[in-house]
Amino acid sequence: MNTNDVSRLIPPLSGDYAGYQSALADVLNFFFRSLPGKRREAIQRVAQAEAKSPIARLVAVLRECPTLHKLAQTVARDRRLPFKLRAGLQMLESCVGRLSTAEADAIVQRELGSEFQSVSLGDEGTVREGSVAVVLGFRRRNPRDGVPAEGVLKVLKPCIESRLEEDLSSWAALGAYFNERCRAHGLPVVDYEDTIATVGESLRHEVDLRGEQRNLADAVSLTEHVPGVRIPHLFPELCTSRRTAMERIDGRKATELADAPERLRRLIVHDLVEALIAQPVFSTAAKAMFHGDPHAGNLLVTSDAHLAIIDWSMVGFLRGCVRRGILADNS
Repeated sequence: MNTNDVSRLIPPLSGDYAGYQSALADVLNFFFRSLPGKRREAIQRVAQAEAKSPIARLVAVLRECPTLHKLAQTVARDRRLPFKLRAGLQMLESCVGRLSTAEADAIVQRELGSEFQSVSLGDEGTVREGSVAVVLGFRRRNPRDGVPAEGVLKVLKPCIESRLEEDLSSWAALGAYFNERCRAHGLPVVDYEDTIATVGESLRHEVDLRGEQRNLADAVSLTEHVPGVRIPHLFPELCTSRRTAMERIDGRKATELADAPERLRRLIVHDLVEALIAQPVFSTAAKAMFHGDPHAGNLLVTSDAHLAIIDWSMVGFLRGCVRRGILADNS
């Protein structure tokens, strides 16, 4: 993929970001040039196949690179970006899965092995797709009481570890290069290296599904004092280091409540603040866990007016001294 190809991937920017057009083209070119040839060719085919619009083409390409996918989720709500670009990037918060039912079935059969006979996949195939994993719907009968239950199986994408390492090997130099190009284009130089390193470290946590399973178990107790919040419960007997089986919770993004009654919107805002901010800040634990990736795709409002907080692969911890400092600064 050459510089001209990359330039066509970036929709026109306006306002505060207009000056970054050329710098971003330089940086994307640097990133793609550092990837193995086969990856570049595959990404170029994706770009050529997506002809709807420049933004649709950019989104399709970002989905092929776990690091860029995650970075896009991070900036998708930045109101300084043009509205159409923000709307495109927000599609990456909760992508519709691209796997067919047959492909999903093959992945689950490979992952579950002998357990495969005890579950059946939902007709829709992939429920959603994230930066490193796909989420598949399934049904099974509880082995203890025979009661049917619906769940989802979060499975790492094929070859995602190698793709992630290829991306991150480029990212090691990407922040410094971005700073260099900003200077060359007369733009403000920010600590892009630190931001890029933070996103990269976050993605390493996302492929650690055992870590996510521990976080989910802790999150259930963390939010038990917030009645309006739901956290997916695990099916531990179906979990491994490459898959997480959990309760299925459907809903719409918490940002899509413009047509909802004011009472519901106020209730959801209260529960968001209580679960994501108040609980960890006012916790008495030595280290208080908090959700580290609260973008709109991970905050769902269910049909019975509950707030569901999903995807606990990325979390942070607040020590007591930090919490005391936060409270002192705001007292």
